[in-house]
Amino acid sequence: MSETDDTAERQPIARLPRPTATSPTTIAVVGDPHVSTRREGGQRLPEHSEEHFRRAIADINRRDVDGTVSVGDLSANGGPWDFEAIDSLLSDLQSPFVSVPGNHDVPATSSADHEVLPQEEFEERYAGGSVPLVRQFGDVDIVGLDSMRLQRALDSEATEEQIEWLDERLVGLDDPVVMLHHPLPGMTDWLSRYEDRVEELTIPRLWENPDPLLDVLENRDVPLVLSGHKHMPGIARTRGVWEAMAPSTCTFPQGYLLLEITRSGTDVSFVPVADHEGLEEAFLRRHTAFTKTRMYASAAAILLSSPPIDARNGDTK
Repeated sequence: MSETDDTAERQPIARLPRPTATSPTTIAVVGDPHVSTRREGGQRLPEHSEEHFRRAIADINRRDVDGTVSVGDLSANGGPWDFEAIDSLLSDLQSPFVSVPGNHDVPATSSADHEVLPQEEFEERYAGGSVPLVRQFGDVDIVGLDSMRLQRALDSEATEEQIEWLDERLVGLDDPVVMLHHPLPGMTDWLSRYEDRVEELTIPRLWENPDPLLDVLENRDVPLVLSGHKHMPGIARTRGVWEAMAPSTCTFPQGYLLLEITRSGTDVSFVPVADHEGLEEAFLRRHTAFTKTRMYASAAAILLSSPPIDARNGDTK
């Protein structure tokens, strides 16, 4: 579907040789909406989270996509009132939808004012029943994993059962896309280029033991992994596997990713969901919050002002 005057102007960030699709397939990738109905202030702009997620859904609807996926953190803190708002917003989405959980969707412990949403309920409401999962959108298979262990919300070691399931399930799938919440080590390495220039800043390693997962992704020749968590767009490779990290709809630079998959490969584009004033406010909040968030804001701005990575012509950045 061609863009109209009502759709936001997309910005290409990568041209990848794979995945490919016999029938052109378009997939929207939403990351970290952090929908919050009871908070204000801070670098994630919680008071605007519903509106930005609503804008993303409206823009996605105008593009006639084959499916919409979320890489997690639909909710800000797992509150039932936030999930009610999420359900209301998603009721307007006109494409098939599936999400994997993030660390804010099913946090490890309940807060003082609410019980956390049980993992099983999240999977029933947003993942079609269970995670890990496989869904087909258009001509593309999406494989979803749970990259958290509930007892430690920021520990993204995939379970042994998931690794075995993934290894078996990938057999017979043609150019599948794997999605999970936490980015792979190669994405952290990419961000480390900016970390190294900032004193007293260390980007935490999210994976205790990524090798079993990376072995499967590499051995099964997975062409693309989708992730989120860092609230910024990113393109990186880990052991030859390309990864596209989705931005957040609530934090600078507010937006989502659009994957356009054809016989020639996959075009990855960033689509903003805020106007100039909204982007400026979000940038200033993120840039002035903490040393780490200042680095993330700067890295995102550099990425979006750079030419797209053209891996079809040998670009391996």
